[in-house]
Amino acid sequence: MVRCARKIDYDHFVRRGYDLLCRVVPSMRERRRLESMVGPVGVWAALQRFQLNCLKRLGLQPHHHLLDIGCGPLQGGLAFIRYLEPAHYVGIDVREHSVAEGRRQVAKAALESKRPLVLVSSTFGKEELGERTFDYFWISQLLYHLDDDQIEACFAEVGKRMKPDGRLIGDFIATNGPTIRSDAKWQGFTFFERPFDYFADVAARHGFEMTCRGKLSDFGYPVKWTYNLSNNELLEFRKN
Repeated sequence: MVRCARKIDYDHFVRRGYDLLCRVVPSMRERRRLESMVGPVGVWAALQRFQLNCLKRLGLQPHHHLLDIGCGPLQGGLAFIRYLEPAHYVGIDVREHSVAEGRRQVAKAALESKRPLVLVSSTFGKEELGERTFDYFWISQLLYHLDDDQIEACFAEVGKRMKPDGRLIGDFIATNGPTIRSDAKWQGFTFFERPFDYFADVAARHGFEMTCRGKLSDFGYPVKWTYNLSNNELLEFRKN
């Protein structure tokens, strides 16, 4: 009689090994602390590369001005700051502790000479950024945490600050993707699953043209363990 081998959950062993290393290696413990503020753990460097490479593939150049909406502790922000010319990066986040951590990471990486601006804002920069305008707006893994009123406010503010030929780029969880439990939350933020047409309607109301650029995995988002965010759809919005 031939017995079927029990399927081995390799993801489980990888997670356990990573957790153990984070307990005993100080540098990894610090990395785990930062990762817990932004989402999937164990892929900090990969997600940092993904964010920069994604925007570079969509046209970001060092002379462009970038507004990073929901910047967190600057996982992608540090890469953007290094790449962009001085004073061309602005990051905003509603969470004070994330902004404080982001500023600490700038100092730790000796990037103060690049003169990044990292601010707390609950108005998408409306009350903090004066007349500043931008070429690129990056809203990574955040659109699906905003309610309808916040979506409208975000697009209205971006529309006012977008330079000619500028673009807003962000991802959403498609309704034909993995189902999220109705009570699911991440650090207190609700998940909103919306169809593609919802964003097309929002774009039209605010004078944008919308283009689907594919899945995050097409741009190098790491397919890691049990996370399905690599299947998120990436959208680009440009003024009509």
